[in-house]
Amino acid sequence: ANDIDLDTRTGVGKARGVKLQFKGIPILYAPYLSFPLSDARKSGLLTPEVGSASRNGNDLRIPYYWNIAPNYDATITPRLLTDRGTQVQGQFRYLTTGMRGKVNTEYMSSDTVFNDSRLLVSADHRALLPKGWRNRIDFRQVSDSQYFEDLGGSLSLSSITHLNRSLSFDWYGQSMSFLGQVQDYQTIDDAIVPADEPYRRLPQLLFRAAWPEQWLGLNYRLDSELVNFDRDVGTTGWRLNIASGIEAPVAGPGWFIKPAAEFDYTRYALDEVTSGEPDDPSRSVPIGSIDVGLLLERQLNGGGRVQTLEPRLLYVHIPYREQSGLPVFDTVTPDLNLVQLYRKNRFLGVDRIADTDQLSVGVTSRLLDLGNGKELMSATVGQTRYLSD
Repeated sequence: ANDIDLDTRTGVGKARGVKLQFKGIPILYAPYLSFPLSDARKSGLLTPEVGSASRNGNDLRIPYYWNIAPNYDATITPRLLTDRGTQVQGQFRYLTTGMRGKVNTEYMSSDTVFNDSRLLVSADHRALLPKGWRNRIDFRQVSDSQYFEDLGGSLSLSSITHLNRSLSFDWYGQSMSFLGQVQDYQTIDDAIVPADEPYRRLPQLLFRAAWPEQWLGLNYRLDSELVNFDRDVGTTGWRLNIASGIEAPVAGPGWFIKPAAEFDYTRYALDEVTSGEPDDPSRSVPIGSIDVGLLLERQLNGGGRVQTLEPRLLYVHIPYREQSGLPVFDTVTPDLNLVQLYRKNRFLGVDRIADTDQLSVGVTSRLLDLGNGKELMSATVGQTRYLSD
């Protein structure tokens, strides 16, 4: 720079005639820059963003940062797309003792290619309420299904198919927890037909409890859910699921055995069912399992790292139940992975519980840093063997 003034009293630096060169070639010039000398925030223009895309032409953004207060700030960004028009982006952030969040808006009054206005609104809110309650608001809405593809600016945004909109309250105690929420999605992929769109949860109530180390060292567990699935097409209705379990763990230095028994009950109250199908189907199924594992370790040369060897075996038995008359609201079949290897139900969701007689065997090895406890590397090899069809 031709001239730099550093005012330590106000914590602000000023530079005039700033040049950035690489191997003698100037790649940036600014006649004037103002910047903080510490990590304190300062209102002012931020570095412009320049880009180009065949869909939008040249793309210029000039963000302005507004330091409203120590716990509030905003960023206002005019954006020029030479092939489409002018857009205004805004972000407001807040942080208090009991809550934090941010609100984002993007608005283009007239898109010359789309021939209409474009809008995005999103909000992310977290709050701590009295007596252990918490609140969360997650909301996203766009004006049209092509918004991220045209204006998103990245492949990860252009591949979004659904936008979550939910309001939830939850509470956690020493042995119990509760979650209540309402949830909806905006589907922005035109290839998804209404019959394949996700259901709205209006509402969803979850209650969970765990009582470890009770009489004779037994662990007790209760998971329950009541949810109303709503959609404009197809079967809708309520689902009640109650899953209770008991576990008798036995463990020692470097080993554990966990035999467990569970009972899962599901009942529906349905609307718009297929002719001849019941509107109140139910299912009850017992689940038996035994989980056995070892935890061996050794110090490597130098003593600063530990390598573990963790063989594990899980046997699960679930009897067959006819389930073709039950709807599928939120249940999918995931790919086999490390988590699925040791799950008792091969489905995600409670609309289906797979009958099985299976044995999952695997071994995991980890490399740990004793100085900070970090896991430097891990590897797992495993396989599930089905003992009957």
